[in-house]
Amino acid sequence: MQERVWSLFHEIISDVQKTQSEVIEHAADSIFQRVVDGGAVHVFDTGHLVDREIIHRAGGLALWRPLRWDLQMTNPVRKREGVECSPDNAGLISHVLRCSRVKCGDVLIAGSVSGRSETVIELVLRAREYGVLVIALTSPEYSRRLTSQHSSGARLFEVADIVIDNRAPYGDAALSFDGLDEKLIPVSGIAAVSAMWALTAGVAERLLHSGRTPSLYASVNRPDTRDLNRSAEEGYRRHGW
Repeated sequence: MQERVWSLFHEIISDVQKTQSEVIEHAADSIFQRVVDGGAVHVFDTGHLVDREIIHRAGGLALWRPLRWDLQMTNPVRKREGVECSPDNAGLISHVLRCSRVKCGDVLIAGSVSGRSETVIELVLRAREYGVLVIALTSPEYSRRLTSQHSSGARLFEVADIVIDNRAPYGDAALSFDGLDEKLIPVSGIAAVSAMWALTAGVAERLLHSGRTPSLYASVNRPDTRDLNRSAEEGYRRHGW
């Protein structure tokens, strides 16, 4: 079983490299240009590893900035019988973008495997109204077989400026085993993270070739970490990369 898992990972990463390298290069060009022109890069992910993997990581770029928010209800006095508890996404997303100081010329990297949720579609549409370049990390193959939850009927791959395909199959899980009704091992996480590290290298390369040194984080376990990471944050605040 283990050998099949390693083969699967090798296959999916090789597939992303083969099919998405040109798109990733285009995305790196676009991010580089917007960053040197004063734009920021916001990373929003629906929970499948990406922003947790590349944000504040050793060897990661300080210019990757997380876009996260939280809304919790702590007063469950009555049962949810016939009560719609979903927030007004249009108002919430507009508030999130204002509070995050998102502006024209920025970049939003939006990660959603299925690309169907109301929240991610609303975020992308509102961000584009601001003049933000949207790069999607999603699976068009998976998404085409689903109905959007957004009132527009659009899915993520249909509203983004650049689409990086994580090559995940319908349902995400990819290995079948006797005795299991459902497949095992989702591949979108490892594929998307691999694409993002390739994108990280591409952006860093372009900054270096232009004479700009990107601010990088160091491992928190090194004795000189505090000074190094303080310097990285100061460098990012000073010049934006």
